[in-house]
Amino acid sequence: MPALADHLLRTFAAVPVGSRVLDLGASPHATALDRLGLEVYACAADGDALEALRGVLEEAGRVTAVPRLDALGYPDAFFDWVVAVEGIPAGALVEVLREARRVLVPGGWIYAAAPLATPAALTAHADAAGLALAEAPRPCGGGSALVRGIYRRVEPGTPL
Repeated sequence: MPALADHLLRTFAAVPVGSRVLDLGASPHATALDRLGLEVYACAADGDALEALRGVLEEAGRVTAVPRLDALGYPDAFFDWVVAVEGIPAGALVEVLREARRVLVPGGWIYAAAPLATPAALTAHADAAGLALAEAPRPCGGGSALVRGIYRRVEPGTPL
């Protein structure tokens, strides 16, 4: 997944230090985001996915096992960014994105990658979850079957 990792890290290099980020599915990118100075939280329904992050993030209480990714247990409007690139069940993508939208601050961003056939399919899922397109989705490249895109929680009064 080098193309996805490169794009994700370039995107997050511009995110202000200290921004609160939720990594849904506890991707291997969480440690790199933590090293960029972001306040990274990770959650997953799969305990094995969390195991690799425990040494890095657990001391700060930022690693959580959740029964379902569409019921996170975090407060509303808690995160500046959500990363959803690993471990998201294809049939639950809209529900997971809807829950991710709930935990985002107004104006917050979602970096999503999913195994979908077309970029338009990812945007259709994001639209159904109430998210606005921020960066057009495209295939990740590098032999990956993932499509990635960036979306935003936009509401009346959200600064652009």
